[in-house]
Amino acid sequence: MNITPRRYLVSNVVKTPRGYSPTTYSYTYSGAKSHSKGHGFLGFKTITEIEHADVTTKTVSVFEQEDPLKAGKPKTITTYKNGATKVSERHFEYVVKTWLVILLTTVRFMPMK
Repeated sequence: MNITPRRYLVSNVVKTPRGYSPTTYSYTYSGAKSHSKGHGFLGFKTITEIEHADVTTKTVSVFEQEDPLKAGKPKTITTYKNGATKVSERHFEYVVKTWLVILLTTVRFMPMK
């Protein structure tokens, strides 16, 4: 279920390291999703970060949303420099292992005297 979450989100950050010019970071979010059967907020489909400095760097992160056990984990992270030049792309895969735990309890009844 696509939703509009009631949360505050960071849209801009300015960092000013000593001796350097300020660097501005801007963030955009898209594809907010909530689980329709009670698993809660599944995160955003895409988060884009743009670093405005001497070289403009754009990082697009695409996240898992279908499986509640994987929700919020990145599927791909792609980085671009100066507009459209792709400099890296990373793909992630996750394996969910489920464990069956059987608890055996021994109950002994003691006869009453």
